[in-house]
Amino acid sequence: MISGPDRSLFAYALVTAAYWAFMLTDGALRMLVLLYFHINGFDPISLAFLFLLYEFMGMVTNLGAGWIAARFGLNLTLYAGLVLQVGTLALLAVANPTTVGPGVSPARHGAAGSGRGRKRPHQDVGEERGQGFGA
Repeated sequence: MISGPDRSLFAYALVTAAYWAFMLTDGALRMLVLLYFHINGFDPISLAFLFLLYEFMGMVTNLGAGWIAARFGLNLTLYAGLVLQVGTLALLAVANPTTVGPGVSPARHGAAGSGRGRKRPHQDVGEERGQGFGA
């Protein structure tokens, strides 16, 4: 068992490592979400509004996490959140890319609408207007 100043240093190092892991996975998740919607043809304004909602919901969940931390302790809340976030990132890393993407019908995944009318990433601006490269 670690005791005295070594215990404090160990606790500090553990919490610091947890915050670093959280920061890296949070950034990775944000980029994956951004890339996913970009690949599916969302324009920059739509992505900006998506992240506006994302940040607002982050404020709401931080309020809930603050209450949980006050009730159950900061360390438990930190580690539980970290495990959830790292686990989510791991699941996204091993997800089958053929089940989600621009060529897959949203109806297959229970989403409403057909996804028609959105620009696909392989379309050039000229192609979208009916003007191919040869025209």
